[in-house]
Amino acid sequence: MRQGKFGDELARYYSDDIVSIEPGDPPTETCGRAAVAAKVQAWFDEYEVHNVTAMEPLIHGDRIVIVLDINMTARADWQAVSFQEAAMYQVRDGQIIEERFFF
Repeated sequence: MRQGKFGDELARYYSDDIVSIEPGDPPTETCGRAAVAAKVQAWFDEYEVHNVTAMEPLIHGDRIVIVLDINMTARADWQAVSFQEAAMYQVRDGQIIEERFFF
């Protein structure tokens, strides 16, 4: 997804009451489409994304897991950042109701 298109995709695929969970101790939960959109925009404001490669999705019932290779630059110090994360999405009635990230 490109930054400019993410708002359209968020409105189309994310439920109004989406829950987004980031790893941590404790994990951080963001609830609601507007709050998740703000979180995503803050992420794009913090990083310049150069490349994202998605592996073939793994699908099991109402859950989809996608492993992503991400190459970006932190805008604060212009340091290159490369990492891999897994994104797990739970779907109900054609919309994502939960996303959970692992890295």
